[in-house]
Amino acid sequence: MTMSMVMMGALIRFFLLSDTVKSSLLELELISIIIGLLFMLIAYFSDFILIGKYPKSVFVVIVGLTMIMMQFSSLVNANNHFIAFQAT
Repeated sequence: MTMSMVMMGALIRFFLLSDTVKSSLLELELISIIIGLLFMLIAYFSDFILIGKYPKSVFVVIVGLTMIMMQFSSLVNANNHFIAFQAT
């Protein structure tokens, strides 16, 4: 259900964006959606006994992937766009 809502949002964005923006964002958005779908399926069908046996390893892998993705995140106003932290 979550992925169907994500796909509907992507389709709405596709039809609302102008043609010049559409081509550049559509490919990246579709790749992101497919990667997200794969990770959701892996998490859904993974054996939780395995995750329970190695929680520290799973945590380290997730933190490591997050830190790697921080390096590839786009910069907006000299801040990482997807991981910007704001003081409240």
